[in-house]
Amino acid sequence: IIHDSALSGTGGGTATAQVDITQGQAGKLMSIDLDNGSGNPSVFKMTFTESTVTVGQTVAQLMITIPASSKVHYTMPEGVAFTTLSMWCVTSSAVAATTAPQSAVLVTLVTS
Repeated sequence: IIHDSALSGTGGGTATAQVDITQGQAGKLMSIDLDNGSGNPSVFKMTFTESTVTVGQTVAQLMITIPASSKVHYTMPEGVAFTTLSMWCVTSSAVAATTAPQSAVLVTLVTS
């Protein structure tokens, strides 16, 4: 299964989360590709069990800082088990962060 998405990049507005992106299907996360088109670093956040996410309050179970104007790739050879995948992208690693990146962050997930 491959999931492609663009996480909010509303010029610094409030970030929004994509919740339960596998629509109730549990599995394993095998890889993540992130493309940050913004001229500023962005922080990708994800949970593996939360079906309700409030940006600025929900604690991420995975957090990846993406340098400005960069692409990153992470592979998990054994996979990371999930029951519900939810994700969002903000400009800070702080739990209370709510500001969206200046440009959308493109996300590609491979799950099994």
